Amino acid sequence: MSEILLKGIGIRKYFPIRGGVSGRTLGYVHAVDDVNITIYKGETIGVVGESGCGKTTLGRVVLDLIDPTTGALFYKPNESEMSQLEQLYSELTSGGARELKKEEKKILNTTKDNIYKSRRKKKDFRSRVQIVFQDPVSSLDPRMLIKDVIFEPIKINGIPVEGEDDNGKQKRVRLRGDAATKYILDIVTEMGLNEDHLFRFPHEFSGGQRQRIAIARAIAVKPEFIVLDEPTSALDVSVQAQILSLLKNLQQKYNVAYMFITHNLAVIRAVSTRVIVMYLGKIVEEALTDELFEYPIHPYTQALISAIPVPDPNFKRSRIVLSGDVPSPANPPSGCRFHTRCRFAKEICSTEEPKLKEIRTGHVVACHFAEDILKTESERTGIKKISEIAI
Repeated sequence: MSEILLKGIGIRKYFPIRGGVSGRTLGYVHAVDDVNITIYKGETIGVVGESGCGKTTLGRVVLDLIDPTTGALFYKPNESEMSQLEQLYSELTSGGARELKKEEKKILNTTKDNIYKSRRKKKDFRSRVQIVFQDPVSSLDPRMLIKDVIFEPIKINGIPVEGEDDNGKQKRVRLRGDAATKYILDIVTEMGLNEDHLFRFPHEFSGGQRQRIAIARAIAVKPEFIVLDEPTSALDVSVQAQILSLLKNLQQKYNVAYMFITHNLAVIRAVSTRVIVMYLGKIVEEALTDELFEYPIHPYTQALISAIPVPDPNFKRSRIVLSGDVPSPANPPSGCRFHTRCRFAKEICSTEEPKLKEIRTGHVVACHFAEDILKTESERTGIKKISEIAI
């Protein structure tokens, strides 16, 4: 198994709903609710789900761009300590059989390795992660030349070089003058741009070029982890292919890990190592990409995969149409959050929340009837292995 780069435990993010003259809190939007996530060095983890399911919020919380309501985030954690912390968080969030000891609660809330709780950790962590936003028009400063857009993160964070500083951290240098100009030119050339582009403003470029600039800005500080928030959704198909190819090449060169957030399952199938499926702030299924597409177990995942268009007029497949609308994240259903739209729902689904459990090796599902579905549902619904379907 590869080295763990990031580990999030018990992540929750609730946004307050305010109203009235006093602006008092009337309720909360449960954007991300008790999510555990592990990201390995150099991998691509795909995050899929309907709009409003918490994908982007999860990405921003993992990057510490917004503060979580509760939870812990660890950068390159000690694996032996992680198992203990996971157990403690599980007991804390589920109201375990015993009361947590004072020293255990202290570990959870004040550990120096928790990025959310440590300023020193935050500063080091921020220099090692980046994000590419969905809309480069709004994420690029319209008043800055491209050379300044790319140079800004270098000026703040520097770039990593061989050796360690006085604190035992990887040494970073802040380039200036001709060295900075040459470095920036090398970066934009790698993105398929040229020197003339450095002296233009963002509005002078096409959508695909602007997204290349956003990627150049992210990769300039040689991060170890990048969140890609639907980076191809606003681009036409041919440009999408170019951007995906560029991202793959950069990953191989810099050994950077990606969190790829998108609605496009075909893109996820092409670029991801593992896939997380989210619904109303919860992870409902997680598996290796091939495993997920060949054996979708959760009813929600099956419905998503059944909606993938197949370019073969002779191939017939049952289409799973979900009933009803997505419930409000401000008032999520009790028990399993998907039970109001699930064709397998029974009484237990509305009263007891299913926990993620391993059904196959590395394949976890949050469903009371996962084992039964694995045995029979693929044949009944017509969902076949991905090798039999051209995407």
